[in-house]
Amino acid sequence: MSAIFFDIDGTIFDGKEIHQEVIQAIQATQAKGHYCFIASGRPRSFISDVVLKIGFDGYILANGATILFEEKTLSNMYLPQEPVKQLLDYCDDQKIEYILLTKNAGYLRNNCKYLRHFYPMAHVDTSDFITDFNNKDVLDHLVKIELHPETEEQYNMFKKILGEEFFIMLPAGSGVAEVSRRDVDKGTAIRNVLQYLNLSLSDSYAFGDGANDIGMFEAVGHPIAMANASDDVKRQAEYICESVYDNGVAKELKRLFL
Repeated sequence: MSAIFFDIDGTIFDGKEIHQEVIQAIQATQAKGHYCFIASGRPRSFISDVVLKIGFDGYILANGATILFEEKTLSNMYLPQEPVKQLLDYCDDQKIEYILLTKNAGYLRNNCKYLRHFYPMAHVDTSDFITDFNNKDVLDHLVKIELHPETEEQYNMFKKILGEEFFIMLPAGSGVAEVSRRDVDKGTAIRNVLQYLNLSLSDSYAFGDGANDIGMFEAVGHPIAMANASDDVKRQAEYICESVYDNGVAKELKRLFL
């Protein structure tokens, strides 16, 4: 029995769809008795029905802040409240757009025009987002925040306000900064899952393509990079499979387990 962890974007999802060959290979691997997990930077509210319908055994979400296994919540790591309150006060004063993310919901006001355009482009359904809310009502259970800084000065102010407790990154070209706890990452969450399942390092596998997958690779016995991954990610991999566009995950699962 093994545990296999999959990133979504650039790993099983090619920007347009998850191919049926990939879905069938994941489900066939589960039928052989192996656990299959999503391990994503996305929070629960950003996970599409297409992914959910595959029937994964568990989910590591918001880069490790939330761990779910067979409908049970194993862990929720919330953002410290006081620095977040200061950040949101600054954003409101500067009219900077942001979305607040809890374990199950996204909070995004209707006047956030950039983010409301951005998320559908990133294949995130915004129809269920809560639009009428008071920040203080959700401050105590946030797992992640995303913001749209319009200047480098604003981005630097985010880092100054939040301090060393937080990790903040601005993926190139997105215009959306992601805020999470510094002590939360996919790798730490995977170690917790393996301990919970009483599985050894040699029984763990991970597929990924992005920089936030490096921590995941360090936590498993068999890290597998997609051919479309960055060079930094490939250097951390035990093996490089074919790209997401060529159904690399499906082909590698067949080689390993089917």
